[in-house]
Amino acid sequence: MSTFGSLARNGKSFVSVIFGCIVSIIVFVLIYSFFTLQTIEIVGEGLQISIDTKRFPQNILFIREQKITDELLKNYPQLASVKVQKHYPHSLIITPILRVAIARFSTEIGSFRVDSEGVVLDDTNSGDLLPQLDIPVTQVIVGQHIKDKQFLSALGFIYECRGVVPITIIKIIDGASLSAKTATTDILIPQHGNNASLRATLQTLLTGFRMKGNLPAIIDLRFDKPVITF
Repeated sequence: MSTFGSLARNGKSFVSVIFGCIVSIIVFVLIYSFFTLQTIEIVGEGLQISIDTKRFPQNILFIREQKITDELLKNYPQLASVKVQKHYPHSLIITPILRVAIARFSTEIGSFRVDSEGVVLDDTNSGDLLPQLDIPVTQVIVGQHIKDKQFLSALGFIYECRGVVPITIIKIIDGASLSAKTATTDILIPQHGNNASLRATLQTLLTGFRMKGNLPAIIDLRFDKPVITF
């Protein structure tokens, strides 16, 4: 009897395991089918981005948002960031954010735009009024991150001065100084100064001069105290 009872119990256990496996398979198949990726939506105007869906898991549950983000940022250097969202049960929404050009510069092979981090962008808006950087750089390509300290210092000053003063061009004066020109004023700055501090000083000075209705010809910010020339 004990042997028969043991066999019966083992048989029931075996049937339970088989039944559990069958149920698990059915549940897995249903879930996999229900969350199958069907649509990928790219949100944003003026963007041409190719998505290779064959490289994605076909089930939205297994898609890794960060992996898609990293791949797009690698393949499209003009993107500043990418937001990937799952919309269950079947959709993936990708929102790429373009880098914003704040200046332009020229080389022997043509003109380029550049963002605040020094990433080279294509010249798609040649008619814009971006400040010009007259600082020599060579052998650049779209997507390259320029590391030149003079170039980055000039970019930093332009970025800080947005809304404060309309800079038209920045040139190198010497090994330690830059000249940022506006329509009326030549602003002299150190190449490695604190751009936030320079902007604050410049904003205070220009506010006072504008109230008086008389803008200076030169504002020299390279020293402890500004030097003003009319």
